[in-house]
Amino acid sequence: MRHNYGVLLGASVCFAAASFASADTFTYTNAEGEQQTVEARLHGSGQEMHALLKSDGRIELVPQAAVEKREPGDDPAVMTPDEMVEVLSERFGKELVRSTTDKRYVVVFVAAGPLDRRGETRVIGFLRKVTRFLNNVDKVFTRFAEDVEFPLHDPEFPLVTVVFESDDDFNKFAEESTGGQGLSAARIAGFYSPLTNWLAIRLDECRTFRVPLHEAIHQQMYNRIFQRLTPVPKWFDEGIATGFENNGERVDIHPAKINSQYAWLAKNIPVDDVSWTDIVDNDASFTGDILAAESYIEAWSLHWMLVTQHEEAYSQFVQELAARSPLEELPSEKRTERFQAVFGESVADIADEFPRVLDVGIKRQKVRAPARPRTGWSLKEDRLASVEIHAVVDASSGKMRMEGRIKNASPIRPLTFHVAVVTSSGTYTDWVIDSLNVNSTAPLPGKIAAKTLPGTIGGPASQFVVRVQSTLPGSETAKQWERDAPLPEGFESTDE
Repeated sequence: MRHNYGVLLGASVCFAAASFASADTFTYTNAEGEQQTVEARLHGSGQEMHALLKSDGRIELVPQAAVEKREPGDDPAVMTPDEMVEVLSERFGKELVRSTTDKRYVVVFVAAGPLDRRGETRVIGFLRKVTRFLNNVDKVFTRFAEDVEFPLHDPEFPLVTVVFESDDDFNKFAEESTGGQGLSAARIAGFYSPLTNWLAIRLDECRTFRVPLHEAIHQQMYNRIFQRLTPVPKWFDEGIATGFENNGERVDIHPAKINSQYAWLAKNIPVDDVSWTDIVDNDASFTGDILAAESYIEAWSLHWMLVTQHEEAYSQFVQELAARSPLEELPSEKRTERFQAVFGESVADIADEFPRVLDVGIKRQKVRAPARPRTGWSLKEDRLASVEIHAVVDASSGKMRMEGRIKNASPIRPLTFHVAVVTSSGTYTDWVIDSLNVNSTAPLPGKIAAKTLPGTIGGPASQFVVRVQSTLPGSETAKQWERDAPLPEGFESTDE
């Protein structure tokens, strides 16, 4: 997560009058052998594929060999924000979708289930909050983009943000959108898809707006600076996105400033498996669960160095990226070659300068280290819950006693929660909190971690993790939890 903060947007735009030039009718045979017809503009061709751009901004990839006919057609208007809402309602279910539009933004909330009157009112307020956030991002991004001389232009299509109340719904959509490639869906907090042009976010991430901010930058970069499906290096994508990350709606940081969290990670967390040379050479480390975290730290570090120490070359580099074509291929050797040609130094030489420059920047900007958690305490924010746990080890038995409290962090409705604390020896204890109201807190009374996970033998322990699950009150899942509390999230029974 690096340098892609504040969303970009400036003057308001009228989409209804926008033209959609050179739209043709393509006839092709899909993978199932069925003939398909689509009205679209040829966005780009390469790697034996055509990228067909539709009037709603979505891109369909079609093998060149599968296209049987291409007929010139009239130029339809780009879909308006209101028309886009109709598309999204059909996609996610009209009974579950709530939406708002603002200038060039379309914000959609996908509910986990029916909403009562209070829930409907809260959703309206939430949609306004998200829209306000997006406009704040616009201002910060635009100011930064103008300062570094990005080749800015207005977005052609309405910018869509979809917020999922249910983690299961988000995971399903993420799996469909990524085709199971890259990070596993459960590890994705939010994402921007260059194919749909939509930004998808878990409701849980809208407490701090850190992830929505990161992903909104991707969306804006590929609507106002780059063409979608162009070979932009992942280190740049994630470097600029992490540079905007912060906590809260205010969007008060940008890539030329030091991000305290990433600076602390860069200074204190050994990154042995990924180097700057690796991420400039190829994108492989960003696409797997194991190395992605290290790669984001390195991407922020490299991007910050280039923005602050190589300003003119940085602007030139972005100009080159903006000139690249969709589906263009860029081999590894060309990536490294172009980097060194533009910046006038090898990646390794710039990396060698980084520790000294970062130390100077930290002192100049008076950056504080992140606060350390209290010993024996854990704060877990997940599944629309904020859980604080205090653990004490019994000196004689070695068993752990847990207590704490939970807050419903959903801005929409009451929820039922299952909280489990699992020790390093496989023992655990848990609580079911039924129908906890919005912004309400409930105690988690003291318990000994006496239950044992399947396949473990238990015993003394000194470490623990917190696992949280949530569901709608009165649902079948909630009723099942009342009858028999489930295993902690992430653990499964060995019973057949």
